[in-house]
Formats: sequence, C-alpha cells, structure tokens
Amino acid sequence: MQHRTEAVLYAVRLARAFTGRDKVIRFEGMYHGFSDGVYWSKHPRPEFRRPRCASARRAARARHAKGVGDGLIILPWNDIEALKETVARHGAEIAAVLTEPVMCNTGCILPEPGYLEAMREITARAGIVLTSTR
Repeated sequence: MQHRTEAVLYAVRLARAFTGRDKVIRFEGMYHGFSDGVYWSKHPRPEFRRPRCASARRAARARHAKGVGDGLIILPWNDIEALKETVARHGAEIAAVLTEPVMCNTGCILPEPGYLEAMREITARAGIVLTSTR
C-alpha cells in the first residue's frame, strides 16, 4: 500500500508541475493510497454509488488538516456526463484525473462500454493528465 501512496503522490505532483494546475479528480469508492490529498470517499454510502448523484466529499480517516481536500473533485464512477460537465466548468484548474480501469475497491465494478475511451478523449482535449493506480 505504501508504494501506491507514493506513486500517486508523485503522479499528482508531476501532473501539477506539468499542467500548472492544482485540482485533481478522483472517483467515489476508488482507492489511491493513504495520502491525505486523495484519501477521501473511499467507501461511499450506497446512495452515492448511483450515477448522476452529487458526490459528498468525505474524509476516509478521522481528521484531515483544514483545506487539504480543497483541490479534490470527487465524481461518481461510470458517469461520463458528470466528467464532461466538470471538465467544462473547471478544466482550466484540473491537473489530473486519478482512476482505476476497473473499480476494485468497491466490488469490482467494470467500466461501461466506451467509458475509459471517452475519459481519455475528454482529458486529452483539456490538457489534463490521466493516470491509473492499477
């Protein structure tokens, strides 16, 4: 687990340096290590697992320092419209999208057909680094 945490820390740091942007998108229910900057909404309540549901940012540990999650945008998995809308609204601020090709932390949920390809197209068009933790 330590190696994943460090890999994500470096991936986010490099994406921010490369793009000059600060925000990071991750998906509800995915695990990207124990770093305070991404260790949020790891085990969502069932109502947050549905597509098109506004995601609530919830710290995965007892207490994070104030402001540590401010650069994090959490979206529902398999909802390409939510990703499109978020990139349209905040794309100039987003450095990276962190994802797993298959959501393994919350019950091995496969991507919808075309979801990963659409994610790649949206991020490439907006100059956002797409990175996977698997």
